[in-house]
Amino acid sequence: MTVEVKSGGLWRTITSPEVKSGGVWRPILTIEVKSGGVWREVFSVAADVVTLSGDVNAAFNFGANAVAYHFANSDGTFDEKDNTSPVIQINASTDWIIPNASAPGSYRIRHTSAVGDTAWFVPAGAINVYIALTVIRGYRVTDTSPTLGGKSVTYTLEIDDGAVSQDTGSYTLTADREDF
Repeated sequence: MTVEVKSGGLWRTITSPEVKSGGVWRPILTIEVKSGGVWREVFSVAADVVTLSGDVNAAFNFGANAVAYHFANSDGTFDEKDNTSPVIQINASTDWIIPNASAPGSYRIRHTSAVGDTAWFVPAGAINVYIALTVIRGYRVTDTSPTLGGKSVTYTLEIDDGAVSQDTGSYTLTADREDF
């Protein structure tokens, strides 16, 4: 149901109502109206959507170490980077949380598995241990060997809201240094 208010002689639909409390504007999560003796909800803010859509990031470098990264950011976005390239947002429509303004909240992240060249994998924390998303959490694979074939790790990430798991996703990082 849409909620409208009359302002300046025109009816306007409101999408994010706020109330001033203690001198600070705060968002209203729900609006209820008493109708026929019963309270009915006429407006509610959509719930946060946590999505770990997965990603494959491959880095190739000739003559120098190859490095592939993933970043779960405290602003709700999820990025990738390789070697010396700029950081790239993976997908704005499936950042780890929509709306991004709900980040970091009480959300935490952990990796629950890692397979492949795990000796070359540098995760944000210990396996199966949740860490707060209040700062950037990075995951990295590096190939320092100038031989044919790179290093690759596939790992699973999980985000919870401090109590309940919200989503999991599979991620792969591959780094390949070559010296011919």
